[in-house]
Amino acid sequence: MEVLFIFLFIAIVFAIYYGNSILKIGIYKLINSAKDKIENSVAEQKEKQGQTDKREKL
Repeated sequence: MEVLFIFLFIAIVFAIYYGNSILKIGIYKLINSAKDKIENSVAEQKEKQGQTDKREKL
């Protein structure tokens, strides 16, 4: 009976550890995708500003 409880405790610890690492990977991917979207929008805004600057020079 005690062996069963020890095994159960170890299983819970592993589940928590691997669950957290999986969550961290998911959060990391989410942050990276958000960062990419922000960088793309900033690049598009700079391109638009560059186009307007060129038009003003002409």
